Amino acid sequence: AAHPVGVSGAIEQEKVTNDAAAFIRSLAEQTHRNANWAESAVRDSATLSAEQAAAKDPPVADRLADSTAALLADVDETQARTAAGVVTLDTAGGTVRTQDPSLRVALLHGLIDPNLAFIFFYVGLILIVIEVLHPGISVPGVLGTLLLVTSVVAFGILPVQLGGLALLATSVVLLLVELKHPGVGLPLAGGIACLILGGLLLFDPSTPDVHVSRWLLGLVTAVMAGFFGLVVRAVLEARALPAPSAGMDDLVGAEGVALGELGPRGEVRVGYERWSAEAAGGAIPAGSGVRVVGRRG
Repeated sequence: AAHPVGVSGAIEQEKVTNDAAAFIRSLAEQTHRNANWAESAVRDSATLSAEQAAAKDPPVADRLADSTAALLADVDETQARTAAGVVTLDTAGGTVRTQDPSLRVALLHGLIDPNLAFIFFYVGLILIVIEVLHPGISVPGVLGTLLLVTSVVAFGILPVQLGGLALLATSVVLLLVELKHPGVGLPLAGGIACLILGGLLLFDPSTPDVHVSRWLLGLVTAVMAGFFGLVVRAVLEARALPAPSAGMDDLVGAEGVALGELGPRGEVRVGYERWSAEAAGGAIPAGSGVRVVGRRG
């Protein structure tokens, strides 16, 4: 199928379709292929199996081969038209050499993977949220912005549907609302719902093999729900706790709890912090209440 598909996922205007149909017809006529079927591949998204392509009259494909070696033997001593003129192929017993793509080409090819673009979008979002929660670190903000820009570039190359992008953007807004008003739950639920729908509708379904993996979508949804529902909420609740005493002398007389057995040394939690401690008299079991009677160092 060769019907032109635009960024919005909708079929492009008639002028673009006519131009593509004329171009593919001219290519088919130059190579003595089936020009009528080639045009139908553009206008009607027609498809064929390999066997049907070779059986067409005129053909869509020249020949079938079970392997590369069989193909090289089959086309040996046939003539081919090149820019330098007609040449006779000498391919029997030819050696096949693998040419790997350069690092730049491999990188660009990897960036247009739909799953990778989707991951970049939401990992970038998480990193920017971390930057908002802890301003001044800079690294999460810079890296998150880079990932978001990269995902937008990939979205511009892939057959993206505007509706899917709108749902993903809405999910971002709702999750940010959850940050501002934690505990309500409705923005989080709406954001997760928009995330799932946006992932399902992100790419044009008429384009083969271009979609977000269902397993990946489920994993990202679970991570985002846990991040905003548990981690972010815990961070915001910790911010609301009273600040610990500024002076260590103020800890004398404060009460806390033994984090492990003090026999006589161990750790306690006093003033929302962990401290190394030593029992003043006798061992203290883990979980027991303690009171600071003095400090040393």
